[in-house]
Parts: sequence; structure tokens; C-alpha cells
Amino acid sequence: SCVRRIIKECKKVDIDVSSDLNLASFLKASPSPAEPTAGNGIASFDGLIDDSASLQSGAVLTQCTRFPFCLDPHSVAATWLPQCVRKLSPYMPASAFTRASTAGDDGPVIISLRDPRAAVVFEECLIFGLPVVALHAPSELPSYLMDVLRVRTLMQRAMSGRSTRLGSMAESEADSVSVASSMGGVGSESSKMFTVNLNGKEVDYNENFMLYMCCSDHHASLSPKVMEAFQVVSFSLEGQALETMLWRQALSLEKPEVELKRKALLSDLSMSSDRLSDFESQILSALVKSEGSITQDESLVKTLISVEESMRETAERVTNLRTAISEVRKASEEYRAIAAHGVVLSVVASEVAHNLGSHFFVPLVPIFMSIFNRTLGVSEAGNMQKRIAETNEELTRSVFAEIISRATDTERPLVAMVFALSLQKQQARLNDEEMQLFFVSDDTVAIWRKACLDRERPKPTSTAWLSERAWACAYGLAEASDTFKVLPDSLRRSEGAWRKWFEDRRPERLRVPDLDESLSRYEKALVIRILRPDRIHAVIVDYVKQAMGDFYLQPPANTLEAQASESRLRELPFVVHSEINTDVLGQLDHLAKLYSKHRSLEVVACSQQNQPAAMRLVEQARVHGQWLVLLNVELAPRLVDDIVQLVDKQAVLGAFETFTESSSRRPQSFSPASGYVDKDFRLFLVSQSGALPSPVVAYSKNVTIFAPANVKTFFKEALSSISHTMWSSVDTREWRAVLTAVAYFHSVICCRQRFGSSVLRSSMSASLSDFKAALDALQSFYDSYSHNPHSGAGLWSLVRRVVCQLGYVTKAENPQDAASVLAVAEGVLTEAALLRGFQLYPGFNLPRDLSFDMIKEYADSLPDEDQPEIFGLSEDAASHRSHLLSVEMDIVLKERNAAVPLFDDRSFAVMFEEAYKVAEDAEKKMPRDFVREDIIHKFKKLGGPSPLNIFLSQEIDRLQRLVSKVKASLSLLVQTISHAEKKMPRDFVREDIIHKFKKIGWTFPTQYLPFTGN
Repeated sequence: SCVRRIIKECKKVDIDVSSDLNLASFLKASPSPAEPTAGNGIASFDGLIDDSASLQSGAVLTQCTRFPFCLDPHSVAATWLPQCVRKLSPYMPASAFTRASTAGDDGPVIISLRDPRAAVVFEECLIFGLPVVALHAPSELPSYLMDVLRVRTLMQRAMSGRSTRLGSMAESEADSVSVASSMGGVGSESSKMFTVNLNGKEVDYNENFMLYMCCSDHHASLSPKVMEAFQVVSFSLEGQALETMLWRQALSLEKPEVELKRKALLSDLSMSSDRLSDFESQILSALVKSEGSITQDESLVKTLISVEESMRETAERVTNLRTAISEVRKASEEYRAIAAHGVVLSVVASEVAHNLGSHFFVPLVPIFMSIFNRTLGVSEAGNMQKRIAETNEELTRSVFAEIISRATDTERPLVAMVFALSLQKQQARLNDEEMQLFFVSDDTVAIWRKACLDRERPKPTSTAWLSERAWACAYGLAEASDTFKVLPDSLRRSEGAWRKWFEDRRPERLRVPDLDESLSRYEKALVIRILRPDRIHAVIVDYVKQAMGDFYLQPPANTLEAQASESRLRELPFVVHSEINTDVLGQLDHLAKLYSKHRSLEVVACSQQNQPAAMRLVEQARVHGQWLVLLNVELAPRLVDDIVQLVDKQAVLGAFETFTESSSRRPQSFSPASGYVDKDFRLFLVSQSGALPSPVVAYSKNVTIFAPANVKTFFKEALSSISHTMWSSVDTREWRAVLTAVAYFHSVICCRQRFGSSVLRSSMSASLSDFKAALDALQSFYDSYSHNPHSGAGLWSLVRRVVCQLGYVTKAENPQDAASVLAVAEGVLTEAALLRGFQLYPGFNLPRDLSFDMIKEYADSLPDEDQPEIFGLSEDAASHRSHLLSVEMDIVLKERNAAVPLFDDRSFAVMFEEAYKVAEDAEKKMPRDFVREDIIHKFKKLGGPSPLNIFLSQEIDRLQRLVSKVKASLSLLVQTISHAEKKMPRDFVREDIIHKFKKIGWTFPTQYLPFTGN
């Protein structure tokens, strides 16, 4: 009765429903005499993954009355939709597939919403009624699409009879939508022609227009207005469905004969089952046609006997086929472990994207075949168990490499940590609640602080060294995890031990008071994360190294040969960032002779005039498998936009090869939108300025080529620029040490990018003229202070002024780079001036006799291969140098009996305290929504926001970059203050100032850890 009531209610509101509420029968199209049956129902599912969830999602999509919005984290819908829309074409008028200038074949127009030309493409598709597959759909849709959705909603109301006139529409809708009656319109002899206001332009809306949206973010949240116009269809593969699909893909590569046999058996089984059904139909037909007694009808008896024998043979064949299929499945079941691990990695990739940002998401399904094919080549074929273990490990590394390639140098440790935690969570070694404690945000801390006040759990007065935030975090950790229930009581009870742990420079090396034996490695890392977040970077490095291995902390292989030799990368261009005086073409030509089937390299120098010709060469190279190099690509902005569009489309069409065999055959004719890409195709975009749009960099393989030189080479070159006369005029060891340190600093600047240094972040280039300018500044300051060369105050002033006026600082492109260069230069020059055993290069002390000849011998003794420590990448080396500096400074001060403070007129501690107070006061007085009047006037002058208003978009991008740089500069300032405090002799710093520094350094996030929510 319940089912009958539902059916009755559905029919009242004109909802079609089957009598048994079966989804498959309900969604299966009923062919009419005028419509062909070849494209009906399940026939349009060819190419879709054959699990029940995907088939039902496909059925929903083909019968949608509203625009489909596909949640597609694994690119299943994106790869199937181009073929699906072709299958549905018999239902659509021919005009729906009329060629438009933006489409490349007889299928749908595939466009990325990241493409700046998307609005123009939608305009043509609206006029001609073309189907559009829109990729990379954001949760907030562009304004021009919202107008299109309103028209679609009005059309549906008009066609259903719920709204017969436009007078009932809202006033805002009437401004952008209008209806006119016209004879001979598109779709019928007499129909309503809708128009839409698309970016201030009236555009005819063809009722045959269809829009298929694909969003890779499975957690996308849509507004109610968007939900009204779209029908959300989930193509997310989870659990058994994804495992089965990956298992079959693995079999098709490892045991293709088994997979072919399985498919043949399934086909034979299907045919045999159909024959059994036919036999049943024959029996029923014969019984219906018979007259009189069945036993006396000889023809019926003969038919029944014949059918019975055939049915017995067919039933026996079906039994044998099912047995054979079961045996084939058992023979290949051992490969299911690889597929199960692939499912785990897919979930891990989703977890990383959820915690760090959607740009880190890696859709595993499209790249699984290429990764699995590569892993088989490195695993041992003899021992099956060992082969599976090695394949799973290589699969894990490959997926991690895909994720880490999207991270910056400073983000890599954090990404590795999230990857490790997510993997442990999937392996049931960690639960979700414990993992989320690692990503605690400021909002969560605020809730914990409020809970402390509400439950009368204030910070004990005896723990004045502990900040209110740290106490709230300890209380919140105790509430969130049973393991830390005793943490607040332990802080009270063992106040002395906790204070020693809390104030230590490296608390991660100490035992956790009272709790150390009961805590796991991850729980110890949580204590550091909660109480001492300034040390979490070191904890992350140690944790990942212990849990996963050194591989996950190493920078990804970024050599040109390693990247260019991988055949699976043919869908992506290479962005080659080259330094000046590097032979890029020579290296590429050498690689082309090794790996290209044509053994040659095509080179095009880009400009604004030859952009169309260059794009035609790209299209030809894509089909014929050529290696093409585009030089100075930043000079051709339209060409860059075309390449972005090509990559967006190819990322879908290229992945379609995973599911179909026909796409690998070369087409007879080539068009820009065809899905064929030759496996030998390579596209190299060479840039020296680095000024490429972010979409190109994000969807490309980035390779950097450095000049063939090292620190030793540049150091010797810089020393050769110092005249013997100048060296002789500097007659004290301290001044000569500073002079040598300037030459060394110049060499480090020239080589810094090779190690991706997070200490020296400057992106500028350095030349010998910059070093000569620094020498001139040094000579000028030396002459000013030659009257008192041994004064500590005078020497410090010299160092400060030299580093502030170096040519390197003035050439920095942004405040963050300038501050980074200033901090490193100040540290190097200060140590050189004050330390007798100062090491320029790790392990190589400066000689006692700093004569001209001895310095040159010292330069010749340096190793030819650079070490990461010279770029500040080794934490142990940095800590050792900081400790050495503080000890040696005390020795120097005692030996000289300095009556004058080391700092000029007043302590730097006082200066830092005053600067902090001013900044804090200004920040409190600044309104949250503050915008300068000149900015508002400039925005009004530029016009309203629009995808076509490129001037406003450029200004917004510039301001966003400015805000990002200011935030990074403030973060760097906080670190610099904290670092300076550690270097200061304690004789000149008050205790309250030390606690102020610690509060600054531990309260605010560090630049290395951009946690979500902070």
C-alpha cells in the first residue's frame, strides 16, 4: 500500500514513475516510432565504468531535466561525457551539432572555466545550440552562467505549463531575460525565442543548448540558486567499485591474455543466457499457439523435445562458463592487493586535498595505468609476493611525487606529513579525530579558551612562563583525547620540568615530562604542535623520516632528461626556466636525438606577430609526434591562452585512452579538438624571465636549468675582482674577513636556486657588477671608520650599513626577498667580523693569515661539489652555527673588555620592543574592512567586475600578490626578531623582552607551515 501511495502522489505532480519503483526500468528511455533505438537507454553507457553506481549515475545524467552538475573527483564523467553526448545525438536536432568556431569535432564543445575566453565560447554555443562540457567548475559560478541558468529555469516552467507568461518573474530576472515569439525559430516551426544578457550583450538562447558541468572537488558546496538550476550527479568511485576497476586495469597490463579470456567468457556467457531466454520464449509461444490436448500435438511435442535438449546443452555450457570464469578470477585474484592499495592511495589523495587545498588533488583513475605500467618495470617478476610489495611501494612513491610536484619548497614537509598521516589513517594506525588535532586552527583555540573560562579552569598563577594560548591548547588537547587527560594536572604538578622543556630551544629532543613513556611518536609531535608550534617544522621532518623514509623529504627529480623521457607526460607541456648563459637548446637537441622518433628538434621564437602560426605548429607536432620548442613564450600571451585550453582539453581526452581502445588509433584527419596525441609528442616552453601565467605553470612539468657553475667557481671569480691594492689597504683581520665574506655571499647568491633554499628566497639574478658595487660601498665605509678600526660599535655599524646598501638588496623584486637577503647577509658578515674561527664553507675555516695569496689558496681548496649546508638547508648546521656564534661573541667581548655596548646608541632589544608596540597598536586601530580611497577610486575608474575586464582582473591579481607578500614579510620579520634575540648576549637583554619575543614567535604561524585556518 505504501508503494501504491507513492506512485499515486508522484502522478499527481506529473512525475513519471514505474510500477515497481525500479531505478533501471524507471530511467530507461521508451523509444518512440520516430526515434531510433540504437541510442536509447543503456546503449549510451559505452565507455562508462561498468559498476552499478556508475551505471545508475549515467542513467540519471542521460535523463536529467536540468543541467547536470557532475561531482567527478576521478575524472570518470569527464572522460565518458564526450562519447555519451555523441550517443545521445539522435535525440537532438541536427542544429545542435552545427560546427561553431570554438568546437573542433562533431562532439560537444569542451571548455575549462579557467580559460579567460570561456564567456566568448558560451556565447557561440548559446546561439548555435551546441552542447558544452565545462571542466574545473568552481563552487561559485561566473555571473554570465547565472544568467544562463535563470533562462533555463524559466524555459522549464514555461514548457511545463507552470508559468505561461513572464509577468510572474522577478524584476531582476526580467532585466536579463526576455521572450519573443517568432515563426520558424530553432527547434520547431513556432517556438519561444529566449534571449540572455551575457556580459551586457543580448544573446539569443537556443533551446537545444545543453551544459554538462564537471567538478573535481567532491566536497563542493553549491548555493541554493545553483542547486535549483542543476541536478547534482555523483560519479565518485569508492570502495569495491574503484577496486574492481583498478584491478581490471592492472590485469590488462600484467596479464592481458587472462583479461581477454575473461571478457570472451563473459561474452559467451551472455550469449548463452540470451539463448536460454529465447528457448523459454519459444516454449511459451508454442504453448499459446497449440490447440486441444498438448500430448496429442505432435509438432508441439517435437518442439518441446528439441528445445529441452538445446536447453540442457546450453545450461551445461553456462555452468561450465561460470566455472571457467571463477577459475580465471581466482588465478588473477592475487593482483587485487595492488588494486586495494590503489584505493587507499586514492583516499589519501582526497585527504591531502581536503586538508591543504583542492589544487593538491590528484585524480588517480586517469593516471593509474601509466603509473602501474611504470612500476611493473622496476619490480621483480619471479617472486609474486615480493613483486606485489615492490609494486605497491613504487605506486605510493609515484602518487606522492604527483602530489608533491604541486607544492612549493616551503610546503613540501607539510604535504609529506599530511600524506603520511592520511596513509596511516587508512591503514587503521590512526583515527580521524587524532589526525585532525594536528590541523587545529585559531578558531578551535578560541573555543578552547572560552571553554577554560566557562568551566573555571584558568591558567595557574605559578605558570607565568606559560601563555594563555598554550594553556588553552593543553586543556583542549586533554578534552579531545583520553591520552592527554592528565596533561593540565601534569603542568601544575611538574611545573619545573615543564618550564625547562617549554623554554628549551629544541624541546623535541627532550623527554616529555610525566608522559613520555605513554606517548607514541605522533602524540609527542602533537604536544610540540600544540605547545611549541614554532618547532613543528623540525618535528615534521623527523616524523616523516621515521614513518615513511628519506625519499618523502627529498625534492622531486626535476632534471630535464628524467622528465622528458617519460612517455606518459605527452599530454603536458614542459616549462623550462633557464638562467642566462645556459645552453638550453643544446641539451634539448641532445635529448631529442636520444628519445625522439624523428631524431630532431623544431624551434620557434615566439612573438605577438607569429602566435597563430606557432599554434598551428603545436597542433601538427601533437599529431606527428614531434619535439617542439617555443622560445620566449612570455612574449606571446594569446599563444599561452591557447596552450592552456589545449592542456585542459587534452587532460580529459588523453585520459580517455584508459577506458577505450579506439582512441589509440590515429585519425584520418586532424582537428584541434580531436583526442589523438602521438606518444612521442613533447612541447617545451622556454622562459628566462619566469613571467608565465599561473595556469601554465600549474598544468605543466616545470624544469629549471642552471648555469654550469658552483660556489667555488663564483667565489674565485669574485676574489679575482678585488685588486691587490685594495686588499693591502685593508690592514686588519676583521675588515679582510668581512671583505672575504662579501665575496662568499655573492657566490651563494649566484648558486642559491640549485638547492631550492628556504632560507635565501630571492628570485633575483646576480652579476659581477653587483659585487663590484658592494666593494665600492665597503671601501667607502672602511674609509669612514678607519680612525677606529678596532671599535666593536664601529665595526657593527659598518656591517649594518654595508648589508643595508648592498646592490643585492636593492635589486630584490619584493620586500620578502629583500628581507631574506638582508638577514642572510647580516648573519654571514657579522660572523665573519666577530668570530676568529669563522667557516665560510662548512668544514673549511678561514686561515689565520688573511693575506691575498692565502685567500686564493683557500678558494682553491674548496670542494667542487656544493653541499646543502652552505645554503642554510641543514638544521643541525644552522643550530651549531647559532650556538657557536653566541659562545664566540661572549669570548670576543671579554677579551676586548668592551666598555661600549655592541649595539650603537641603544639596544636592539629596545628597538624591537618599540617596533612591536607600534605595529600592534596600528593593527588594533585598523578597521577590518579598511580600503584606501585611492584604491576605491581606481576600481571605479576601471569599471565593474567582468571576465572581459582584464584591467580590473590584473589589478585584483596585483593586490592579492601584494597582500600575500606583506603577510610573508610580517611572518619573516617575526622570525628575524626571534632569531636576533637568540644571537644577542644575555647581558644586554632583559628577561621581559625575552618573554615578549617568545610570545611573538610562538603565537603566530611560521612561514614554513601555512596551516588551514591559521
